[in-house]
Amino acid sequence: MKLYYAPGACSLSPHIVASEAGIEIQLEKVDLKAKKTESGEDFNKVNPKGYVPALRLDDGAVLTEGPAIVQYLADRNPGSGLAPNASSVERYKLDAYLFTLLNWGQWTKVDLSRWPALAQYAERVKARPKVQEALKAEGLVT
Repeated sequence: MKLYYAPGACSLSPHIVASEAGIEIQLEKVDLKAKKTESGEDFNKVNPKGYVPALRLDDGAVLTEGPAIVQYLADRNPGSGLAPNASSVERYKLDAYLFTLLNWGQWTKVDLSRWPALAQYAERVKARPKVQEALKAEGLVT
């Protein structure tokens, strides 16, 4: 599978979920302004919507909606506990999408200190080794 991403965009969420679930994916960075991938591919041919994430499956099909991609990846490894069983209403163990949105605060100047529980949650998720791995792979931390 190949995940098309832009550093820090919504594509960080499926990147984290794949890593947490132990699913190997190939990463392809996308220049969203130029609509070109790092390898020179026209990204609009991958996703006519022109935004990330996009996940190319091994059979060539492409998923283009972040929540669907996250659910697809979490369902591939039910033992990871990243998503509740289809017949259950359990809460998610790791909400990578919420973390991604909270992480945008550093660029949008949203101070999470007004919401200490959210700030603490974001720090706990950020400290996870697989989250750090995804952040480093996207050049968001050193």
